Amino acid sequence: MHKSARFIVVLFVLTGGWFGASDSALAANGQIAGQVMEKKTKEPIFGARVRVLLPDGTSAKIGAVSDEKGNFLILNVPPGDYQIEISYGLTYAKQLIKDVKVNSDDKFETGVVTLAEQAFEGDTVVVTAGRKAEIRKFETTSKVKVDAGDIEKLPIRNVTELLKVQVGVTVKDGQIHIRGGRHDETVFIIDGVEVRNILTGSSNLGAENSSNMSVGTNSIQEFTLIKGGFGAEYGNATSGVVSISTKEGSTDRTRFHVEYFTDRFASPTFNKYSFNSDQVQFNLSGPEPFLGWIFPKFLKWNTEGKAAYFASVAMDKTDTHLSYNKLASSLTQKKFATTSVLGFEVPDRSQNTYNTQLKFTIRPSGLLKLNVDWKGEYLRYNFVGRNLQWSYRYSPATAQVVNDQTNTFSLSAEHTLSKNTFYRALISHYDKVYVERPGDPYNPAHGKNPDLFNFDDQSESYTDVNNNDRWDDGEPFVDVFVEDSTASGGPLYTPPNPTTGFAGDPFQDLNGNGVYDGPEPFIDRNNNDRYDPGLADITGTDTDIPERFVDGDVTLGESFIDMDKNGVFDPAIDRFITCNCPENQDLNFNSQFDGPSSPYTVGLPYRDLNGNGVYDPPNGAVVREDGEPFIDRNGNGLYDPGNNGFVEPGTYVSSANSTRFLPAYQKHGVTQTTFKFDLNSQVSTHYLSTGLQLDLTKLMMNDIQAVQVRYAGIPDFQEFPDRGITRDSYVRRPLIGDVYFGDRVEYGQLIANLSLRYDFFFQSTGLNAVRAAEILGDKQPDPVKNKISPRMGFSYPISERAKLFFNYGHYFQLPNLNNFYRRSNNVTAGFGTVGNFNLDYTKKIKYEFGSEILLSSNYRAVLTGFYNDDFGLVNSLVNRYGSYNRDEYVNTDYGRTRGFEAELSKVGGSYFQGYLDYQFSIALGKSSSEISNFLDRLAGNEINIQEFPLDWDQTHQITVNLNVNVPNGDHPQLFGLRMPDNWNMNFIWQYGSGFPYTPSNVYPGLPATRTDLSRRNSLRLPPNSRVDFRFQKSFRVWRQDYTFQLWINNLFDRQNVANVGGGNTSNTGRTNTEMVRLDPVTGYYVALPGTPVQDDPRNFETGRNIKMGISIDF
Repeated sequence: MHKSARFIVVLFVLTGGWFGASDSALAANGQIAGQVMEKKTKEPIFGARVRVLLPDGTSAKIGAVSDEKGNFLILNVPPGDYQIEISYGLTYAKQLIKDVKVNSDDKFETGVVTLAEQAFEGDTVVVTAGRKAEIRKFETTSKVKVDAGDIEKLPIRNVTELLKVQVGVTVKDGQIHIRGGRHDETVFIIDGVEVRNILTGSSNLGAENSSNMSVGTNSIQEFTLIKGGFGAEYGNATSGVVSISTKEGSTDRTRFHVEYFTDRFASPTFNKYSFNSDQVQFNLSGPEPFLGWIFPKFLKWNTEGKAAYFASVAMDKTDTHLSYNKLASSLTQKKFATTSVLGFEVPDRSQNTYNTQLKFTIRPSGLLKLNVDWKGEYLRYNFVGRNLQWSYRYSPATAQVVNDQTNTFSLSAEHTLSKNTFYRALISHYDKVYVERPGDPYNPAHGKNPDLFNFDDQSESYTDVNNNDRWDDGEPFVDVFVEDSTASGGPLYTPPNPTTGFAGDPFQDLNGNGVYDGPEPFIDRNNNDRYDPGLADITGTDTDIPERFVDGDVTLGESFIDMDKNGVFDPAIDRFITCNCPENQDLNFNSQFDGPSSPYTVGLPYRDLNGNGVYDPPNGAVVREDGEPFIDRNGNGLYDPGNNGFVEPGTYVSSANSTRFLPAYQKHGVTQTTFKFDLNSQVSTHYLSTGLQLDLTKLMMNDIQAVQVRYAGIPDFQEFPDRGITRDSYVRRPLIGDVYFGDRVEYGQLIANLSLRYDFFFQSTGLNAVRAAEILGDKQPDPVKNKISPRMGFSYPISERAKLFFNYGHYFQLPNLNNFYRRSNNVTAGFGTVGNFNLDYTKKIKYEFGSEILLSSNYRAVLTGFYNDDFGLVNSLVNRYGSYNRDEYVNTDYGRTRGFEAELSKVGGSYFQGYLDYQFSIALGKSSSEISNFLDRLAGNEINIQEFPLDWDQTHQITVNLNVNVPNGDHPQLFGLRMPDNWNMNFIWQYGSGFPYTPSNVYPGLPATRTDLSRRNSLRLPPNSRVDFRFQKSFRVWRQDYTFQLWINNLFDRQNVANVGGGNTSNTGRTNTEMVRLDPVTGYYVALPGTPVQDDPRNFETGRNIKMGISIDF
């Protein structure tokens, strides 16, 4: 541990003593509170027993006893559905409150519960709380909570899709943005463990991004999204918080759940909308079967009824809507590996995701709860589903392949010290390894390591003289003068010599042209006197050549009488008949034999390749004419003239863009061991909290670009040290942590959340060696960075049916740590943008004000306004060190977001539930990317200092969620017809206005004299709209519950535009062309038809997809 960290530990001990008790983001559980009174006398009852039960009536093993004022408070209740049983002695009837829903970070209030004397022993009064709209008076911010019951009804397949259907969340280029923030400004927490990749950053939970771990949706107990201000227990994030609580097993009953979905059907009509997808999830939970034997035997501790487990396995395989094999030709189909699952070999798809979880929950007593939890996620995919390398359309076998594995292990303890105080401690270990390799047709699962490539200075190339698309060796010959050949170092053909009368070495005339044809010219790198295909140049730019074709019609030549039967016309031996007679062989009457290689003259036979009845002479093999046969290298049925932007089959892109060279290899890893301790206590009207977190972090990066190039830069002693035109390789060990304090005060009707956070970052060692190697002069690494952030939130119920809320806070986040340590070790000055180990935290100041109104017992309306200011965002700046300039990351950018949200929701009631959300927002900033300055400098553009709409700015968003539920045993009437029971139907409609894009200087209809800066993000894509649908029908057979499901995404198959121009700048604003020409009359550019490579399928969002499935529960 860093020496300076000792101060933090001492600080925490002192603050813990000051509070006497407290908590954190770990303890994202809820509370149950109320008061018990005697029905007749209206006097409080002291000593009433309050028990929390599960929905099936079994004990949740938590509870409380009312105090002298009849009040009770139960802390640390996991989110979920419960019953509450309240009893007092033998003379009073019990009261059972059903359908109680507890949310994280919230308090469920029973109100006043009155107990009456029972007329008969065992009387129980049953009260149903039910799901109804309520004023959430303890919430001081915008927060979305979705429980397990609601998740299973939504047409979503993973956590990322659950995020996408929330208003305030925008998705651009596969990245999640919350209220206009950058994609990496959100923290993701699963069961108290942060699962964000802090090295490279990201915004997704699985499925469309490899940087964050996820879990199967059927494992989720509660999903929480905080869009507004959040308390000091959450840190290293500025835009939002995503927190997930997973399910736990029951100590009373074993439960089993399995579900399977597919979009592959026997019907071609339905398969039209198939993405070749299969999704399976399996859950098993119940009383733990082994600890009951182990503990009593070795520890003398009886765990019967105190230990449970929850196990989950999920598999999701899909080709996505960007399947290479749908877009490629039959000749270039990609072959996938297989994965062994429970003894079965399951074929891979373009995108393969596996999630596993095993959780043990042990309650040694009613005051102590232990959780041992392991989660794993493994992803294997081509870039096709995430970042389609469209140029690899006809060479998918060589496209980059990713293997991404994440594991977490955690041990947590929750200990109640008194009825008002508990603490939570957690030790967790997070381990992530991401490996990206060039594709390998012979190892499709894992790709090709750099050391399997030949260096580019070993590559051999040849001249294809006869246009047959292969290298041709010389014709076989008999070496008469062996001595001369030996002297020259190998067989040497000796040509005819008219002076000596030597007829030349005898040879086999394979093409019948009468002359010896030697080997086609080639570059012999290894001096073995022959062309080696294994050393062929593998980069796409050098091999994106025209397909070979037959140039002109083929002359067949005149016939002759082959006297020596050698297939070659020999004037001295063979006969050629020329006469004005039927036997004439001189077809053009020139009195000489014309063979296949003779110039064409009228009368000679030929093969009419294009069928036009006219002989078409060769045109020099420069331009292919219609009808001329060609070698269809990529099998697409079209002649490709070369330089079409697509990689030739079996080769690789040599330069993907201006910031990355392919083929590339990257292996990076994050290992993080975390210690958390949180303490919570209810002291009168103050709910006090404090906590400490320490992250011992190890970062590893080895990024090699252009693996076929010999490395000639600064040695880094990492894997494959002799490879790459640039290398980014390092190992770093920073220490990250925080301390926070919080107080939730209930002052009359006013709820105030006041908190303070202290973040610290201790720099890794080893940076002085970097400073010396890269000649950074006087630049010294800062040993520590730290920030203090105050936050506050208020909720004020102005009546039982309305409240106002407000929050304000400062939020700090470390930039992605690769921005600190990135090196480009090709030469001393580096290439591109390099890291800056003295980067500071980025800062966001957030304001939010809103009102919540209860329109009826089922309808609630919420109106919220927000304003965010960003400071110190990362971009690049050129700094001079000694004799060279260095483009490095600095905290230089800024931005702001403002807007409002309106929500109308219906909770509970009969049959229909749902919500209508609308958001208006404006997201402005100096830049949308941390490398925008570098790219502008590379293009020769002026560096921007103004604010423009950000790439993900979406002004208007509408989401409508309609759920129709008919419970078991209920048969409503529709138009006089009795409807079936036990089914659910869900619709989600999402509308979003178009994202901005930048018209180029040749954009049609705009003056070419306008500058780039004035055009930046000045135009908008068309708006997008999408309806998703899910239907479920449940039935029970042989004491097992079955559910049939129909699932349709993008119900109306709307073509939503995602991009134009393959990025955020376009020449035309169209999805299929970037070609323009200048109209000399108008002085404006006009669009032309595009090339096939410009018709990029990434420019459109997902089309219609139909899935069916079944689930079984018992």
